[in-house]
Amino acid sequence: MSFRSANPTQSRVRTARTAALGLAAAALVALAVAPRSGAQVADIPAKTSPLARLLFVRAGTFEVRQDTTRLGTEFYRIYLSPGRDTLLVSGHVIYELPRAKGQVRYEKHTLRLLRALDNFLAVYQTHEDIGGQDRAMALATHDTSASIYHEANGEGQGVTIAVPPGRVYTLDASMYEQVEFMARDFLETDLPTRIVHALIPARDTVIAIRLTKGPMEKVGKIQARRVDLYDDLTLIQTWLDADGNLLRLEAPAAKVHVVRLPPGEDEAQALSDAAGPAFTPKTPTKR
Repeated sequence: MSFRSANPTQSRVRTARTAALGLAAAALVALAVAPRSGAQVADIPAKTSPLARLLFVRAGTFEVRQDTTRLGTEFYRIYLSPGRDTLLVSGHVIYELPRAKGQVRYEKHTLRLLRALDNFLAVYQTHEDIGGQDRAMALATHDTSASIYHEANGEGQGVTIAVPPGRVYTLDASMYEQVEFMARDFLETDLPTRIVHALIPARDTVIAIRLTKGPMEKVGKIQARRVDLYDDLTLIQTWLDADGNLLRLEAPAAKVHVVRLPPGEDEAQALSDAAGPAFTPKTPTKR
């Protein structure tokens, strides 16, 4: 199922783009998510950051492989605003993509703002560097529509798409935290299966995805709940621990394998930057 509409007028695009970038910029200041190396989404001096007033929710690092080739890693961290009304999610992907004449570096930074009460998506922003080629995207949602602005090499265009009412997730290429977010949200319900809607920014469309709870299975030494996600064409299998952390992901058709790495310096730094943890984990972090 797809929800899509024609291009809006330029004035509406500029208004939506300004609103989305403005909110995202404010969140970037709060998160101080300027990467440690490589391309930067924003260059925010650390002394201006109110990060220490935010509450740490969780962080994690995924290792991503396609077939037998290691592509790279994804690191994410999630914070809760002091008023506990907004979730701020930042992600950082670094891949070394194989090419005929050597490898190409792919780097991606993302920022997502959600309403904490019901995980309603408000703003999503990305910046990609693919072998020196820049791409950016800004998305802002409304009650039954979303405005998306794409920019590549200094040129851009916008589109407004229709979205169904209620909660809509994002599914963006190479961002497996978003799959974790969707699956853990589903596990908090008592339903054995349900259909949700996910916005795919690269395609300017919304698709329907069915989630189904599977059995408890072992991932290493940890008991994990399997959750299957599929639309008409694609099946993704995930395994989550008792805290809803994604331990493993398999996408058979794409031969993609994702595993969660043990917590390291990045996770420790994300926690130490915050005012403190928002929640107490149910399971140990060692694997």
